Amino acid sequence: MVLSVGNTDSNDRKSLSSNYGKDLDVCAPGSSIYSTWQSSTSPYIYLSGTSMASPLVAGLAGLVKDKFPDYAPLQIIEQIRVNADNIEALNTSYTNLLGSGRVNAYKALSNSDVKSVRILNSEFIETSNPDGIFESGEEIQINLRFVNYLQPISNFSAVLSSESNDVTITQSQFSTASKTTLEEFNNLKNEFKFTINENSANNKEVLFKLTYSDGTYSDFQLISVLINPTYRTQSGNNISFTITSKGTLAFNDYPTNGQGDGFTYMKGRNLLYEAGLMYGTSETNLISSVRDANPDYQSADFYPLSFVQINNPGTIADQEGISSFNDNNAGTKKLGIKTDLKTYSFSDAEDNNYIILKYVFENISGVDISNFYAGIYFDWDIDDETYDQNITNYDSQNNFGYVYHTDVDKPYVGMALLSDGTTGFYGIANDGLDGGIGVYDGYSDASKWLTLTNGLTKAQAGPNDISSVISTGPYEIKADGSIEIGFSISAGIDLTSIQNSVANSRAKYINVITDVQESDSELPTEYSLSQNYPNPFNPSTTIKYSIPVGTNRNLSSTNVKLIVYDILGREVTTLVNKQQSAGNYEVNFDASRLTSGIYFYKLTSGAFNTTKKLMLLK
Repeated sequence: MVLSVGNTDSNDRKSLSSNYGKDLDVCAPGSSIYSTWQSSTSPYIYLSGTSMASPLVAGLAGLVKDKFPDYAPLQIIEQIRVNADNIEALNTSYTNLLGSGRVNAYKALSNSDVKSVRILNSEFIETSNPDGIFESGEEIQINLRFVNYLQPISNFSAVLSSESNDVTITQSQFSTASKTTLEEFNNLKNEFKFTINENSANNKEVLFKLTYSDGTYSDFQLISVLINPTYRTQSGNNISFTITSKGTLAFNDYPTNGQGDGFTYMKGRNLLYEAGLMYGTSETNLISSVRDANPDYQSADFYPLSFVQINNPGTIADQEGISSFNDNNAGTKKLGIKTDLKTYSFSDAEDNNYIILKYVFENISGVDISNFYAGIYFDWDIDDETYDQNITNYDSQNNFGYVYHTDVDKPYVGMALLSDGTTGFYGIANDGLDGGIGVYDGYSDASKWLTLTNGLTKAQAGPNDISSVISTGPYEIKADGSIEIGFSISAGIDLTSIQNSVANSRAKYINVITDVQESDSELPTEYSLSQNYPNPFNPSTTIKYSIPVGTNRNLSSTNVKLIVYDILGREVTTLVNKQQSAGNYEVNFDASRLTSGIYFYKLTSGAFNTTKKLMLLK
């Protein structure tokens, strides 16, 4: 339980150094505070910051506990919060972002007849085709669980609102009858609902405001949800790794690194600052998604073709991810390659410490491509405080690169080529002081090409702040042809455990993953909607359909709708309403809430539509 505190000055204005946002609870004076100081010459000093504001609130919590000895910790927090003074008139740029305002000790100790309702848990769920990805055109319901912390409420209501143009709220009201102190309740019989508008932004955090009222009680709370995400985290075993639809790995928003979870092992801290795909045929035709010649920016050469999907379970692995992009953003450097990335996690004991990344590079340029190299750049931070003590090296006997820290208690990570080809591994001291390239001042295309093509001539770096590049090549990709390149990223407690994981990942790749044929020849060339099976059914059935490739084998996504109607033509439910790439799909229809009878299901995509009949028998 935490009471988050912001810092204000003597005029109740937010200090420049203060935090703010939807998760802030209250503010307190924190500028030019006269405080004790650990110095023999100056035992007192003026200090500023939330480190000064937070102790004031902690002291107030002690006073509230003394005044209300029966209060639980969360009730003490709410007694402080609801008695704060609103300071938004003095901070118009931070409306709703400074919590309840600046704390008022007198009110917190003297007001015993106050109310406070807060959210215990919030859940966003698609009303149809729930896959956890909130996309344009979908309707989302919000399930909330509340608790009434302080005095009883008698006529509580909550109203949902948002200033975002990306959503339209369709159900905004919820009310409930009397609730006693510390009683929990929910809105499951009257969920809030909204739709995500067409052409809404990608990777957009939509902020919602819940306004509470009960007699003279008035309060609010902010919640948010991410819509149209082009990144997702795969965590099917001891490895968690964020995958994106623009070629980057670990994070989607370098250098802020707030979108994504990086790379973690055994649910520990993130070990990776930046990672991403690079490929090319020369230093003047180099395509990448990692930091540029200006280190404050990443190259953005890849254009997303679809949102990342995580399937749990997958077809051949316990968890599988899929991402698709091309190099249309590369301008004159564009090679005309479409990339499909599939990621595989296995949870059994011998395979739970690695993740496999399989890249399929399809040449859609119309001409042959030669001298093609591809690889992944990683900037590892095994420890974020002593990152200058990281070391990267190459295990020549087992043919993989690895990174570790001089502290033997820190994890190891490994990077291995799984597919046929010659392995390249380049170790980078990020400051460039070991005779190789550096990346602090930028990572030029010439340097990227060097690290992709230099084989094993510079495989070691550190102790230092280090990066690594695992690569392979050269290849030729015929016009309309493709090549497959696979890597594994593993983690463990020592080098031996990494060696075992690399060996297991290679066996899995050869014996399982490459046995699955996923060539374009298997992609459908025309729309189809199959008869549901079983039919008649009770209470659920499976519906299969196909979305074809477009011209020039273009797999760009299209909007697909699959809707069920009753015999009178009234819409019963929407099973699918989203962007989907070419492929074969199936969806389960659960009709347990419907009565027996004849229903129809209709598939619509662009100008195509077709309808089939199904029968529910209970």
